Amino acid sequence: MEKMTSRHDGRPAMLFFPGDWQREPSLGLCSLAARGLWIDMLCLMFFAEKRGLLQANGKQMESKQLAVLVRTDEATVNGLVAELETAGVFSRLDDGTIYSRRMRRDSLLSEIRSDAGKKGGRPRSEKQKESKVAGTGESKPKARHEDEDEHEDENANESEHEIESESEQVINAWNIMAATCGLPKIEMGSSRRVKDMKAKARIRLADSWWHDNWQTAMAEVVKRPFLCGENERGWKANLDWFLRTDSVAKIAEGMYDNQPAGQSGYDSTIRTIGAGEEP
Repeated sequence: MEKMTSRHDGRPAMLFFPGDWQREPSLGLCSLAARGLWIDMLCLMFFAEKRGLLQANGKQMESKQLAVLVRTDEATVNGLVAELETAGVFSRLDDGTIYSRRMRRDSLLSEIRSDAGKKGGRPRSEKQKESKVAGTGESKPKARHEDEDEHEDENANESEHEIESESEQVINAWNIMAATCGLPKIEMGSSRRVKDMKAKARIRLADSWWHDNWQTAMAEVVKRPFLCGENERGWKANLDWFLRTDSVAKIAEGMYDNQPAGQSGYDSTIRTIGAGEEP
């Protein structure tokens, strides 16, 4: 049986970061009613048997069930859920179950840390894991239960699925943001282009700092005239540029803050780039 961090862990409250909530680009494009529904959904997912999944009795929650729980009619719920999904606020499992990417990720991380603590802290190398056989100088590897291996495989598969979902979230969030300020969007109908962007996003998401800061940086792009085309070359930021190694860091460091139109950037290397290149 899959072991999950659940409501049975005794935690009565969840972490909530107001700054992240306000800076999340996908939420910022949703109506007040949709954001209100989402916070109710987060509360329901926190107390679900499998934390982070919108389920009732271990099964996908139906819209009429959600309507009852949030005290409104099913038509209203369907409309607001559609709005949230269009904005890329949540993801779905293969069976259609709605889940919160962040809550699921935090839940799995909490579980891994808990298991590591029960086993004596950080994982050790196989050589260190060997235990001495009583009365001899020989070493004997510790036995592993099949269910432990299965559990690790399940967690690895879920992590891969969530990383894939997050890479798609990066693309969706960019397209939503780009539509508000005339920046180039990714054509979702081009499978090769989308695949390429997902691959780049997965590489960036593997970096913990980038993972924690890309949403804030993306929300800042629309506030920077230089990135939106107000520069001497008429260059506009695109997702390829955003997924470069240093772009999010440059935004976070304020490189494009209050940059007058017509300048090419604070970085001295930008003065020597060609007309077709990007800062």
